[in-house]
Amino acid sequence: MDCTRADMSSLQSGEIAQRANTLSDMASLIGRQRIAWAVKGPEDFRATRLFLLHMNWESGFVGRAFTSLPEAREWLRQPPDSSSDAQVVPRP
Repeated sequence: MDCTRADMSSLQSGEIAQRANTLSDMASLIGRQRIAWAVKGPEDFRATRLFLLHMNWESGFVGRAFTSLPEAREWLRQPPDSSSDAQVVPRP
């Protein structure tokens, strides 16, 4: 998802949980998915990682946050494996 124009940094923990639960509810309909989020900066990166941790825990989706759209697309092109699908990956 290209969120480079969105402000994720202002989301409160309740909003993060609510949005993650919405995706979790979809998991039974669409199956396990890999989702990449491209965000614009460090504050958005932190908020998005919290969202992804909640989403991964609740739904079985695997999501990662990136600070560039090309990196996000490259991760999605890679075949899924346990190392590239880690839930929390240190920021480069």
